[in-house]
Amino acid sequence: SFPPDELLRRYGTLPLAYQPGERWLYNTGSLILGVLIARVAGTVSLTSDSMLRSTLRSASSGSQRSRGSSSLSRHSSTRIIA
Repeated sequence: SFPPDELLRRYGTLPLAYQPGERWLYNTGSLILGVLIARVAGTVSLTSDSMLRSTLRSASSGSQRSRGSSSLSRHSSTRIIA
């Protein structure tokens, strides 16, 4: 685990895997967003705490969702509490 500034510096130096709009690939955008939200919220551990737990909770409930519910409806109620 790197300090937030080091994490952003390292990600900022990596080349793009694809040109924007060419293909998609799961990325580190959520980690970078977590660092930015944590800075605004005035905390350090928002990424590793709240966001990770929320993501794992969403991922683990995927097989248990009721018929007719969509992933979008599950994620729309997710909240980040600082």
